[in-house]
Amino acid sequence: MGRVRPVMSSEVFDILLDKINVGDYDIRSKVDAVKLGELMESIKNHGLIHPIILRPKGDEYEIVAGARRAIACLKLGHQTIRAEIRDLSDDEAEYVKLSENIHREDVSPLDEGAFFAYLKGRFNLTGEQIAAQISKSYGYVTERMLAVKWPEPLREDVALGELAFSTARQLARVPDPGRQEFLRFHAKQQK
Repeated sequence: MGRVRPVMSSEVFDILLDKINVGDYDIRSKVDAVKLGELMESIKNHGLIHPIILRPKGDEYEIVAGARRAIACLKLGHQTIRAEIRDLSDDEAEYVKLSENIHREDVSPLDEGAFFAYLKGRFNLTGEQIAAQISKSYGYVTERMLAVKWPEPLREDVALGELAFSTARQLARVPDPGRQEFLRFHAKQQK
C-alpha cells in the first residue's frame, strides 16, 4: 500500500486512482459541471497544482480533501494522482474536510447546513463548538442548520439560485404556508 505518513506529512506520492474511494461524506451535495470542466481544463494545461489528501482504508485510500480534483483527473483519463497520505482518525478526517472546504465560495449554505448537522449528530458537537472550529459566528452555523429544515420549495430555489439564501431565510419565518408561497412567488419574480 505504500508508506503512511503522520498527520503533518508534506510528502507527496503518486497513487493509483482505482485505489481511491470518496468516503462517507462530502460537504458538497453535487459537483457543478461547469466548474468541474474548468478544473479539468486547468489540470490539462497546468497539471495538478495541489495534491489531494488521502487516508489509508484497508488496501485502499479514502479521500479526505480533493474529491473534485480526483474526479477531474479520472475524467481526463489519468491513472494516478498526486496525494498526501495522512494517518487520520475519523474525527481528524472530518476536521480536515471541514477545514479544507468550509471557507470556499462554491459551497452552498444548504450544503454547509447539512454538513454542520452531520457533525453535530456524528460527534455530538454543539453549534458553538462548530462555530469555534470554523471561525464563524454561532448565528452563521445555526442559520445554516435551520435551513436544512426549510420547506422543500425554498431549499430548491436556493439550490437553483432562484432565491438568495437571505431571502429564503426571511420567507422561512412566515408561519402561514399559503402566505409563504405567495411571497416566494413574488420574490422570484423580483430577481
